[in-house]
Amino acid sequence: MKELFNISPHFTGDGFTMRLKTGVIDVPDKHGGYLVSSGQGSGKTESIKSLIRQKHDDGILYCVDTNEELGKMYDWIVCELVNSASCDLRFDDVMIVSSDSRWSHFFDIYKNNPGILLDKKVILITHVRFWTDLVNYFLVYKPKEEVRPFDGDFSSLMSRDDLRKYVVLTRLPPLLILSWNLTGRCWGFSERLTVMAKS
Repeated sequence: MKELFNISPHFTGDGFTMRLKTGVIDVPDKHGGYLVSSGQGSGKTESIKSLIRQKHDDGILYCVDTNEELGKMYDWIVCELVNSASCDLRFDDVMIVSSDSRWSHFFDIYKNNPGILLDKKVILITHVRFWTDLVNYFLVYKPKEEVRPFDGDFSSLMSRDDLRKYVVLTRLPPLLILSWNLTGRCWGFSERLTVMAKS
């Protein structure tokens, strides 16, 4: 089953087009931070599902506000994508990191071996965990060099060339899609953030 609002990947790079109820938003191939703001029910979540379906091989970190939202997306991924004929995503490619008792098995694995995240195609976490936990293990994907303990130096971390292509932070309330470039340059709160809105 396709999502209600599919993204259309660009053939020229990592960007894509979102066709929402409120209009079309083009996330360019140029890597950086893109704030996608559109009304409730406009199709942002369905577009994220389409992004996960089509771009999971590039590494996706999905961050939401609540465990309830986390569970909804995880359940959708497992039911609609894992072992689906239309998608090559496997159960072992996806990991939810939450202290909620529903996912305690995954959390125990993560606590004992956080390095397991480095090869997961899709990781699902809450915003709080993103800012208070092992951010380097969430962002690095298929490492080409040693992943050292994070020392607080985001500039050094973001200079890596093995970061996940897509970091999606939702319910901020706008949707924020972060896309790194091949040299590891990334958006920062002090750098340019492109705002794309359709109301």
